[in-house]
Parts: sequence; structure tokens; C-alpha cells
Amino acid sequence: MARFVKKLGTQQMRFQFDIELHSISLSVPYECNIQIVWKKDQKRLESKNKPTIGSGDVPGSASFADEKLSMISGLYKDPKKGTFSEKSS
Repeated sequence: MARFVKKLGTQQMRFQFDIELHSISLSVPYECNIQIVWKKDQKRLESKNKPTIGSGDVPGSASFADEKLSMISGLYKDPKKGTFSEKSS
């Protein structure tokens, strides 16, 4: 069941956050597959590409072929102060 809470005296604003993955560099002594996981609350996004790092032309580097992850999130803004609220637990 979804839980919607209206914070008194604030207005909810929706934003789309985009992350574009280009490459990653790690120093590991062996070959391993890399996957990026982006989490916020119950939302979870994972990169589709799982490149192998520790092999290829540049050891310790892998490319994601410019993969993009997008997430829509609501932030609460106090109209009097003009600031956004911190995440409440």
C-alpha cells in the first residue's frame, strides 16, 4: 500500500534526476563484472550493461557505453523560506 504524506505548509515539486554512466576505474587484482545500482527509498535502478573490469586494453577500467539512468522524485519546498525540506524518516 502506498503511503502519501502531505507536509503541512509545503508544496511538493517533482524532479527528474538523470545519471549518465561513461566509465569506471577500480584497482582490483582479478577480473570481475561491474553493475551500478542507484537506490532511493523503495526505488531501485540497475545498469543494464555489466562490463568486466580488470581485462582488456586498460586494466582496472571499464566502459558503460554512455548508459543513462533516470529517476523521478518528489521534493518538498517551503514557500515562505524558499528552501527544500530534508528527508524525514
